[in-house]
Amino acid sequence: MSQTSPIPRVKTRRVHYFSGFDPRGAAFYHRLYREEAGKQSVHNNAQLIVGPRQRRNDLVSAWEVTSELNGEQTCTDYQFMHWDDLARANWQRSPWLLWAGGLGPWMKLFVCGYWMRVRSVSKPASLSGAFPAALFLVFVLLAVLVGIGIGFLASLSGLGIWFSLALGGVANVLVLRGGFAASEKLGGHWILRTILFVRSWAMGHQRPLDRRFDAFARHVIEEQRRIPVDEVLLIGHSIGSIVAVDVAARLSAKSASEHDRVKLLTLGHCIPMLSFLPEAKEFRESLKVLAARESIPWTDVTIPPDPLCFYGLDPVEVFGEISLGQRGPRMAVARVFRMFKQETYSKMRWNKLRLHFQYLMASELPADYDYFLTTAGPLPLDESLERCETPSSHV
Repeated sequence: MSQTSPIPRVKTRRVHYFSGFDPRGAAFYHRLYREEAGKQSVHNNAQLIVGPRQRRNDLVSAWEVTSELNGEQTCTDYQFMHWDDLARANWQRSPWLLWAGGLGPWMKLFVCGYWMRVRSVSKPASLSGAFPAALFLVFVLLAVLVGIGIGFLASLSGLGIWFSLALGGVANVLVLRGGFAASEKLGGHWILRTILFVRSWAMGHQRPLDRRFDAFARHVIEEQRRIPVDEVLLIGHSIGSIVAVDVAARLSAKSASEHDRVKLLTLGHCIPMLSFLPEAKEFRESLKVLAARESIPWTDVTIPPDPLCFYGLDPVEVFGEISLGQRGPRMAVARVFRMFKQETYSKMRWNKLRLHFQYLMASELPADYDYFLTTAGPLPLDESLERCETPSSHV
């Protein structure tokens, strides 16, 4: 009678974390990790010590995470991979300039059928893409109606035509300013900035990204040569999932010995945002290379109510250019409604950005998905996510 081999334990790990399209840098993500790890320890019984953040070079800021669980100790070198500077360079802060330059490109995506293709595979993602434009139109119409109404009332009061027009114009601007503030708070402007950036990326206008990704791939290899660890995780969240896939594809083109410990984990992936754009030929080739070689194990986690991800969608299969032998990631589901009390979840589900960041945060209740055990615990990636459902198995 054969015995099941024990699951190998991870004593040393290196995480290369790729954030989404976010101007916030390593300081924000270090604080988030430290605070949320402390909250999650109530459920996973792990003792996690998150060390101070250090800027190691132009590419990386990092912190050490030491965990102890059931007598097993794991040391994780958590590296934040900097491309936030490129996000800041493309982060239009003025809402007036954002819409002046963004409305045309957004409409071109609509006319070329991009949004219809997105809708065909993910209605929530398409609605999120339409959200900034819908919010903008609502506030423009409201501003026009308020401006006309106040101008009309002012003219009835005998204030004169020019003064009435000026008063209506001021009211119009104030309503628009309020609308822009609401859009910023609700994530509308963030979504629009992201859409415009991804379109620019597909069109080849973001060449610094290509150089940065090459540098990332070299760094991953050099770090493992310098200090070998048991497990190397490339983790991409949101638009960072596209970055992580691109870097993984570059690594997979190297000899197997260069990446034999590397695994890819994408969280809340937005990959079709880029792969569906006709101009994104280079990225689709990267996706095909990664799928064809299958030399880097890939796991994807999505949350069903997250409207900013492509829930349960195989990013390789969906763009329709796969060949025999090409395969996408192992798909897993994080059941967020099981992570929180009903009253907490009822409020959270209406906050798009909050849901989209849950992949990196603690749960209120014990849960199958635990980001901190995955990145700092003793189990390898597959085993740490073993309890998560697959999209096909959910009710």
